[in-house]
Formats: sequence, structure tokens, C-alpha cells
Amino acid sequence: MGDDLILYQLQLHSSLENEFRTVYRGSEISYALEGLEQKSEYRVRVGTVRVCSDGSGELCGAYSPGSAFTCKSHELVSRSVKTCAALQASTERKPLTDQQWAVIILLCFILLGILIAFIVQQLLSYSRHVATG
Repeated sequence: MGDDLILYQLQLHSSLENEFRTVYRGSEISYALEGLEQKSEYRVRVGTVRVCSDGSGELCGAYSPGSAFTCKSHELVSRSVKTCAALQASTERKPLTDQQWAVIILLCFILLGILIAFIVQQLLSYSRHVATG
């Protein structure tokens, strides 16, 4: 599982089409959209695909919420590409920080302490019951 390949799938939907179509599928985290028409409305979304290294197939993740834009000039086209890159970057899983690990470990110790206190209380209650009974 650690050797699985992660691919990104960028889909584009224009106001002239009925559904999203895949315009890019690969491992890069940025992609330049080309051939967009001015004064046309578009939506883009990004999804991840895990290609299993054991040959068992592909696992497709959920797509990001669509990001809508209208091409009014070449400047907007390049800005929308940066938006796509930001959407792709947001789908990457980040490792836990040291502070997050510390909180997780602290919560585990608290739960363990509560469990031990409960067991000790039950043992004391049982031993009193046996001693008086």
C-alpha cells in the first residue's frame, strides 16, 4: 500500500457540455488549461486516483467541489490554472505535526487512566461485598 501511485484527475465542464470531461490525468500537481474560449463559463474539479501496486486495480477518491470561472481575458485563464493547482494541492494528505501527536498520546493516557480507575473501583467494590457477605 505504501508503494501505491497517486494520480490526479482534472475534469472540466463548460456551459456547452452536459457533463464533466477529464482533461488531465497524471502525477503532476499543476496543469495548464488550453483551448478555453473567451466569454465561456467553465467549472473545474480535481479527484485523486490510487493505483494499487499489487495490481488489484484503482481506487478513485471523491472529487473536490467544483470551482466556477468565466473566461473574459487571457489573464483570467492563467489565474484559473493557479486555482486548479490550489485545488490539487488541497487534496494531498499532510502528516500529523508533533503537537497533534502529543494531543493524541495525551488522550490515550487519559482514557487508560479512566479505564484503570474503573477497574480498581469494581475490584474494591467486589472485595467489600465478599468481605461483608
